[in-house]
Amino acid sequence: MTSATATTTPDGPPTDDGENATKKHPSLDSRLVRLLNATNRSAYAARNGLTFGNGSVLVVVELRQNRTLPAGFAADVRTRHGRLVQASVPASTLRSLAEHTNVSYVRPPRQPVTEAPPQETPGNDTTHS
Repeated sequence: MTSATATTTPDGPPTDDGENATKKHPSLDSRLVRLLNATNRSAYAARNGLTFGNGSVLVVVELRQNRTLPAGFAADVRTRHGRLVQASVPASTLRSLAEHTNVSYVRPPRQPVTEAPPQETPGNDTTHS
């Protein structure tokens, strides 16, 4: 008696932005993995809020305790704070950078969240006329 195993194939080729071709990486944010797999990296970056230009992407490199940013990745450092380094890095070096022993994780910068101004409510008149 033989048994057959059904295999499912995707309904067509991967999309232009590489979203169907994502393979998880333990030290690299999934949005950056999808950027690397994208056919049109500029278009993918624009749609997903990534800063990308001239082949480089703006990232935050989270360093391991008491480690420094490794050399040799052509990182253009913008800011540093503790173990976090914000830098523009060539996309072609992202996987290698994420795998370096000094690095714990590579991700896009977080977008700042602004608070809404307090709302006036009826009967909450703070002016004393």
